[in-house]
Amino acid sequence: MNLDSYDKCALYIKRFAEQWKTLGYSCWTITEKKTGQVIGWGGIVIDEDDPHWGPELIYYIAPEKSGLGYASELANFATSYATNVIGLSKIVAFAHPENVASNKILERVGFKLVRYLDDMSRNLYEFNAGT
Repeated sequence: MNLDSYDKCALYIKRFAEQWKTLGYSCWTITEKKTGQVIGWGGIVIDEDDPHWGPELIYYIAPEKSGLGYASELANFATSYATNVIGLSKIVAFAHPENVASNKILERVGFKLVRYLDDMSRNLYEFNAGT
């Protein structure tokens, strides 16, 4: 699928909205408290292009706002929400090895590195509730 940025964004918004309806969870927007400006998004989703992984933690923070703790706050909240409110027992996440910050965030939240996936060029992490 060759979509421009606007079409990709619209597709993901539609997918996330549908997941809220069918699953009861998906992504939230991340806003800066001081300004109310949307600076990112994230949550627990099922990747419709690769659903066999199951519930997955995803997030994006605007580059100019990275390093300020927003991704950590989202990862903590989403993981807690997924396990304590939704009742999920396992969540996966993916991070490029060179994205040291994301790897550290996942490990701090309690995700364990499972293995490197050559076909995706990413580390696979798992969070198992109660462990």
